[in-house]
Amino acid sequence: MIRKAALLLLVLALALVLVKGEIQSRWQQPLALPDQGLHLEVLPGDSLRAVTDRLHREGVLQHPQLLTLYARWTGLDQQIKHGEYLLEPVMTAQRLLELLASGRVIQYQVTLPEGITLAQALAILQQQAELEAILSGPDDARLLELTGAYGHPEGLFFPDTYLYARGATDWQILQRAHTALLDILEAEWRDRDPESPYATPYEALIMASIIERETGVPEERDQIAGVFVR
Repeated sequence: MIRKAALLLLVLALALVLVKGEIQSRWQQPLALPDQGLHLEVLPGDSLRAVTDRLHREGVLQHPQLLTLYARWTGLDQQIKHGEYLLEPVMTAQRLLELLASGRVIQYQVTLPEGITLAQALAILQQQAELEAILSGPDDARLLELTGAYGHPEGLFFPDTYLYARGATDWQILQRAHTALLDILEAEWRDRDPESPYATPYEALIMASIIERETGVPEERDQIAGVFVR
């Protein structure tokens, strides 16, 4: 009787080892992805089961139940974040789950060059397919409220390259550009020459904008600035 029980335990142990090995093999098996990878969009409200079923229907994921069960066991199924992800060709089911839980979504970028008007900045933003355009124009009430302390919003957005995820809005980009300008303006104002003739950071910004517009080459800036100061 004892020998039979020991034999049964041995068989069960071997079976568990085989099952574990099979699961590990499938877990580490690369997904069936195209050479260029695949963009996967997880929408707000999508469950992990909905995502894995979709990938299974598309022929990308062979064993969606395995991934879903593991995610439930580890609690990762509650950590899935919506957004657009890049599934790289060598990605495994394990890496897929880790990616969806990390929230490392695809980042796009848009550049607002120096010297452009607010209308031109809005036109650039509206040309980005991944950005949602919600602002009606330079006189949109949200922009006027954002820069209310300075009057019209023209010239109050820092020219730079901004990263964003699919679904972001032109309004969000301009909010960041305005915040960036205020941060830089505040830092420059703290380090200003004590004999500066400007009473406020905004006055200094206006003068800097005029000098930038009137300058043909960088070497002329000090000369032109001197004329305005005098």
